[in-house]
Amino acid sequence: QEVNLNAGQFSRCMASDRNLPEIETDYEAGAKAGVRGTPTFFINGVRVQGAIPEDVLSKLIERFSTASP
Repeated sequence: QEVNLNAGQFSRCMASDRNLPEIETDYEAGAKAGVRGTPTFFINGVRVQGAIPEDVLSKLIERFSTASP
């Protein structure tokens, strides 16, 4: 309610398996790529896991975006 979420629509969506194939595909792709939790970022092929302060993430993006994959 605080974020203006339609609770009924959200409940129906969560009870539905309409998007299950897409969710399973994404989950399997993440597992195959080595994702073990969230958040996980890939910067030029480098996996970065965990909650990272914005300034540190910006430095990592700068560093890895200039490196060869």
